Amino acid sequence: MKKILLVLIVCSFAEYAFAQDYINTNSTYQQGKVSRHGKNSLILRKQGIEGYTTISLDTVNDFKAGGTVYKAFKVNGSRNSFMLLESGRIKMYRAGGTYLLEDSSKVTTFDKKNFRSVLLSTLQCSGRDQSLSRLDWNKKAIKQIVRSYNEGGCNTDAIPHPKFGVVAGYNLMKTTISPVSDWKPSKTNGVPTIGAFMDLPLRGKRSILFFTLEGNYFSSKPAYYTNFGTKQDFMALDLSGVNTIGSFKLLLNKDDRVKAYLKAGAIMSFLKVSSPTGLIIAKKNGSVVDLDGTLGIVPSSSTQIGFNAALGVEVVLQKRTNLHFELRSTSSAGNDGHVNIHISNVGITAGISF
Repeated sequence: MKKILLVLIVCSFAEYAFAQDYINTNSTYQQGKVSRHGKNSLILRKQGIEGYTTISLDTVNDFKAGGTVYKAFKVNGSRNSFMLLESGRIKMYRAGGTYLLEDSSKVTTFDKKNFRSVLLSTLQCSGRDQSLSRLDWNKKAIKQIVRSYNEGGCNTDAIPHPKFGVVAGYNLMKTTISPVSDWKPSKTNGVPTIGAFMDLPLRGKRSILFFTLEGNYFSSKPAYYTNFGTKQDFMALDLSGVNTIGSFKLLLNKDDRVKAYLKAGAIMSFLKVSSPTGLIIAKKNGSVVDLDGTLGIVPSSSTQIGFNAALGVEVVLQKRTNLHFELRSTSSAGNDGHVNIHISNVGITAGISF
């Protein structure tokens, strides 16, 4: 019984395959199992008939083989079959690295070198010229644009575009002061941040490379201590400021919904430094300063330079609304005119862009 059932399934599949394929020539339309025979010929096998028929591609208008539709075009002096990628008012075909756009009046070929100009002249997307001129060689995005045009619109959402958004995060911050070697951080502080960012697509990088510019604000009060003999003294150092981060963002995959990425770049921080309790004890020239002396930390400012690295995911919610989640690390250092201050952060951020 199982063998009979298997035979019936195979026969049904074969009959379906024969019924689906066809060859449409200048004078005939024939159904059967179609396969390629070299570059310029097709083979047609009809159900229930032994043998096969060889048909020259020179006489073929279009055909279907294995469920895929092809059409014959003469390009650069030779006739070749092009696979149908999109159908509608504008049809899109491909053969190797050459693509075709066909409308009711003309056929236009394009490739990696001239695809922008062909899309601009053929689709005539009013008001979208700037978006189309920004498109990189991305076959999937080009198909989506042609499909959108055939559906009555000219949706260029598939094209990488500048994104603007807001971001919030929480960092574990470690602050180190030097050359005051006896002052050490008593703990790593949790520091919230809030800011804004923009993603700018870089052309010519297959739509996977962006430049990201971010600005965020933070405020922290790390506590410090030192111990000479039996006496221990504390200082509270207030830090607040603005981080400006410039990074290159590389997409690791091109999934429609979830995109993983890496970011790396530079950070410049503008800090405001103050110590409401004063610095009670310190070293100077290798000797202990009087216990009631101060190092001279007064309200001041510091510009710091460093690096930034992050691993993140971008989730597409709808059209141009995306969520961003990152695990990031930053390190920066600078001098406020009195001491050197080094700040390192490890944290997570979440943002939304439009």
